[in-house]
Amino acid sequence: MGSKRISLARAEALMENVKKELNLVSSTLKYAAICPAVKTVDSSGGVADVNMTEADYPPGSIITIKTGATNNNVTVTLPAVKAGLEYTIVAQDTAGTSCTVKIDAPVNMHGVLICSDGTEPAVTGDELVFDANKFEKGTQLFFSSDGVSWFVEGFCQCNVGDVAVS
Repeated sequence: MGSKRISLARAEALMENVKKELNLVSSTLKYAAICPAVKTVDSSGGVADVNMTEADYPPGSIITIKTGATNNNVTVTLPAVKAGLEYTIVAQDTAGTSCTVKIDAPVNMHGVLICSDGTEPAVTGDELVFDANKFEKGTQLFFSSDGVSWFVEGFCQCNVGDVAVS
């Protein structure tokens, strides 16, 4: 078999002759957001205890945790596992001197945390707890679910010893 070459004009003519239409009049698009929702968990006015649901935190949401210079603790509980759910949690600022940040899950989380002094490999547990003042601005946690477990990939500004997994 040989290869055939065609001119650009011929290729354009062939493409113009392909007449297909996509009719979306009665279609429903799920999770079709172009930009993810951004939600803020703010503990500057008091302790923040958030139980995430799909209704309040659509899949793909970015959750920013804002603690300011306060010492009010933050607890965020992920929703029940469901295949395809994904969330990103980021530190908008550095937690106060005695402020801890805890991420709970209804089932075990599995994954890895990459910290400033090394990695926390094979994370397995239903809770990530950042020591006081160690959930630092720039920390990012990515969560995804396969319908059975939550998987976490994290980039932490703190040291490995500043994050407890249980």
